[in-house]
Amino acid sequence: MKLREYQSIFARNVARLILWCEKEKYEVTFGEVQRDPAWQAQLCAAGKSKVKLGYHNSRLAVDLNLFRDGTFATHTSEYEPLGIFWESLDPLNVWGGRWENFPDANHFEMRAPGVTIERWVA
Repeated sequence: MKLREYQSIFARNVARLILWCEKEKYEVTFGEVQRDPAWQAQLCAAGKSKVKLGYHNSRLAVDLNLFRDGTFATHTSEYEPLGIFWESLDPLNVWGGRWENFPDANHFEMRAPGVTIERWVA
């Protein structure tokens, strides 16, 4: 499968997640979606990322800011229902809240087997 095809599936899954959030009375806003390699390098240097190139660089990751009753959610447990729903949409979907060494609760990505990240970045 080509990157464009993964991106299309990813976009539909993000739409489904946002609609599910609305139904469940969660409010979400966008954080980062696309990230250029220079910004990724700065995040790594600051210790805010552990990968040289990641799924944001290929437009296969989104950070969603979660609000309940107007209050910004800051704990991984608050994002868990979203993570569970996200992972139920596609076996390639990964929720960052499950990462033991570097939890990233507001991060939702789609893995793309057979395509290396280096090939994705222009």
